[in-house]
Amino acid sequence: MRKKTFLFFLLGLMVMLCLAVPAWANGPSIGPVTPATVNINQEFDVNVEVNNVINLAAVEFKLSYDPNILEALSVTKGVPAKAMVFKDDITTGLVWFASTITNQADVYTGSDVVAVVKFRAKEEVGSSTLALSNTVLGYWDASGTGAIPHNILPAATVNVVQIVVPTVQTNAATGITTNSATLNGEITNTGGENCDQRKFQYRQQGAGTWIDAGVQTGTFGTGAFSFALTGLTEGTGYEYKAMAHNSANWGEGSVVQFTTNSEPQVLDININLNPAEDISFTRPLTITGTATGPGADNVAWQVEIKDGDVVIASHTPANGPNFTWEYSPVEGLPIVGSYSVRVVATPEAGAPVEKVVPFNIYNYPLKITDLNIVNNGATHTLSGTVTNLENSSQPVVGICQVTGPDGSVVFLEPAAQITVDALGSQTIVFTFNTPQAAGTYKAELFIWLLNDGIRTVGTPKDTTFLI
Repeated sequence: MRKKTFLFFLLGLMVMLCLAVPAWANGPSIGPVTPATVNINQEFDVNVEVNNVINLAAVEFKLSYDPNILEALSVTKGVPAKAMVFKDDITTGLVWFASTITNQADVYTGSDVVAVVKFRAKEEVGSSTLALSNTVLGYWDASGTGAIPHNILPAATVNVVQIVVPTVQTNAATGITTNSATLNGEITNTGGENCDQRKFQYRQQGAGTWIDAGVQTGTFGTGAFSFALTGLTEGTGYEYKAMAHNSANWGEGSVVQFTTNSEPQVLDININLNPAEDISFTRPLTITGTATGPGADNVAWQVEIKDGDVVIASHTPANGPNFTWEYSPVEGLPIVGSYSVRVVATPEAGAPVEKVVPFNIYNYPLKITDLNIVNNGATHTLSGTVTNLENSSQPVVGICQVTGPDGSVVFLEPAAQITVDALGSQTIVFTFNTPQAAGTYKAELFIWLLNDGIRTVGTPKDTTFLI
């Protein structure tokens, strides 16, 4: 019954095609859409598409192809979605397809695929034309059924090729710096179809693992491509290759090597002070300088001792790669002060190199190196460590002074004189009670020598505590 209904429907369409029918707006059409290139043995789809149809109810077409190049495998319907397929014959060189709906509500309006024909490319390289003929498009609306005047779009051609991996050339790296380089490559032959990826791989010379760089995904024909590679190591050898991919696999160029630049070598100097603090006329400062790099064997040295911007002493060592100078401050310098050593090294060729290193002068024999206070209710214990900087023993008297929140002295007492061995240390301890007025108190330790009057033998040190 269905077949009979379909035959009557198609007969009606053929009659309508013979009648004068006004042109349809927007130009209804039907035609095949196929990939331009396929690989041998590759399966692919050809879409038969309609455009700008209104109330489409029935479709019929014949699609011819070259059976020496292609093999038709199957045909499936598209729109109208609820159409019934009455013919899906596949014969040598021809696909015959027909479908129709049985309910007017199922008509289709628009542009879409009415059938999908699956092909397989045979093992012979060549091309096949896919052309439609005997096409019928039928409508069904409130006025009844009839033929849709339409255009048959031009035949499509599919080329069957044997796709091989792309041919890629690796070109020399450019823009080489200490930590970067531009990698260059070129696709010289796509292998039968456009490439879908291209990239570089690189590694340090002698390393085992390749690292991807500059990966691009898209559609790429022949032509050059490049990538700016950064994060490299100075003065290091690298190797890389350009690569491109198609459906056959990756093609790669030859391996090209390059070496990152090295920073130009320049003269450098190292200055060492021993010791770097507590210098006095009895504890001289030993200054050593060492030059490395180009021209280091015959450096002209200039050494200055500076108090701020004022040069208070200078020395010109003999030319050579290093020097040693022992500087003893004069007794007239301030008892405590910050100074610096400025050293200029001038090679026979090239620019001078300058370095400045600070040190301090301390013209006392003793130094308070630690000060602590322990509070136990109203009783407080102050302990200070006194260090002898000299190579001979030193007598000393420690004096503790405590001032209250208002600045008044609440405790002042000397300790018994002690003797601190050469380069040794001793602890001076004071225990005192203070008024219970709340506030911040300051405890100070002075170190004096009381023989022949009072003489300071070290800078005082203070700490604070709360009541």
